[in-house]
Amino acid sequence: MTPIVLRVPPLLDVDGLLRSTRMPDLPLARTLLAEQLRSAMVSEDVVAGFAALPRHCFAPAHRWRSAYMDLSIRAGPAWLIRPRTIARVLDAVPRGPTLRLLEVGTGNGYQTALLAMLAAEVLTVDVSTRCLAWARPRLRALGLNNVSFAWADIVSHGIPDRGFGCVVVTRALARLPQTLTRTLMLEEAVVIAPIRGADGSQRLIRYSFRDARLLQAVDLGVCAYPEYSSA
Repeated sequence: MTPIVLRVPPLLDVDGLLRSTRMPDLPLARTLLAEQLRSAMVSEDVVAGFAALPRHCFAPAHRWRSAYMDLSIRAGPAWLIRPRTIARVLDAVPRGPTLRLLEVGTGNGYQTALLAMLAAEVLTVDVSTRCLAWARPRLRALGLNNVSFAWADIVSHGIPDRGFGCVVVTRALARLPQTLTRTLMLEEAVVIAPIRGADGSQRLIRYSFRDARLLQAVDLGVCAYPEYSSA
């Protein structure tokens, strides 16, 4: 069996970020979180990403200790989504040395950083300038230079870019909009998105497309994401 190798950009500098922001590293807590995910049968490359990335760097100082618990916490202008939910998203991302990925909803940037360890290139967009201002310097300090940031309301209007093999949505939607399925993707692509039901509950769904036609929709389980808003 070919061993799984984590794709970490060579400039990943956790120690530099911790020094520059005067944050204490919490290696034991980070390791315990990674081991919890491993016991839940999460892929090894995903586990390695959680083990390498300091989650507390994306949270305010008074939440550093709780940053490694398996729960969602408020962090700056957005939420740090529960690690097991993010792990399901990452497990569902297709692998490939040239994968170009679009993230719709940057949030605080933690999931963006983990996605950057799996993809060759990530474009992350948000309608909140506060989220972009929170996330961008953290990813830059970590040396994750394969990520581009943009302000855009893709769900409502789309963007003129194409060629994404995977689209990851981090805001709950009532349905998957055509702006994501018809104008953004390669001939074969995957969309991973939280879909809100009529009762308000959310399910994480992995959609597989070919030539903008839906081939398969796989339910990855219950999730809890912020609702999409264009404002």
